[in-house]
Amino acid sequence: MFDLLPNCWEIINCGREKNGLNEAEKGECIVSKSGMGHSCWAVAGTYSGKEVQCVAVKEVIFCSSCRVHRQYNRSTGVMGEAVRVYHPLEHLQYNTLLIERARGKEYVSEKDPA
Repeated sequence: MFDLLPNCWEIINCGREKNGLNEAEKGECIVSKSGMGHSCWAVAGTYSGKEVQCVAVKEVIFCSSCRVHRQYNRSTGVMGEAVRVYHPLEHLQYNTLLIERARGKEYVSEKDPA
C-alpha cells in the first residue's frame, strides 16, 4: 500500500529503516522497529527521556526544530490531523506512549523487540 505520509526516515534520509542503506552499519532505528515513523520524536528523540537516538535531532538539537516534528506533531504540525486519519493505530500507540510516560511508566510497543 502506498503511504500518503512519508515516514521520518524517508524525510531525513537517514537510511536506518529496515533494509535501509545504513541499517547494516548503524542498526535499524527504534522508530522503524516500532512502526512510529510519523511520531519519531516520542520514541527516539528528546521527548523519550532517554539518550537521543535520532541522527536529525543530534544535528538540530531539539525535536521541535526538526521538519518531521513540525510536519506531524498532533498539536501544531501541518499534517498532524492527517496522521490521526491515515495512521490511527500509530496515533493510538503515540497517545498510549505519552499517557504511560506521564504516569511514570515505560511504554513498550507490541512491535518492539523483547
